[in-house]
Amino acid sequence: MRYIQCYGIKKKRLLISWQSNTSKVILMSKRAVDMTFQALFTLTDLRVILRETAPQHELDEKQRVQAQRLLDNLERQVASLKQEMLK
Repeated sequence: MRYIQCYGIKKKRLLISWQSNTSKVILMSKRAVDMTFQALFTLTDLRVILRETAPQHELDEKQRVQAQRLLDNLERQVASLKQEMLK
């Protein structure tokens, strides 16, 4: 069984333990955690557009503009998250 435990924030680092057959400990900055949630919220906004346009997913002009803006934001968020996680 897999689960994530949050042990708390100490000195702007969040200690998260990923439990599986083999234990791994990952240190993530608060900024990285915040960026992860922001990216997830952006994906949720995209999901709303897809649900509104189901089953053909034919977007009108307003939805296309909104989807493009969300995708641009998502690219920036993922790039920032990647930079934060790999430093």
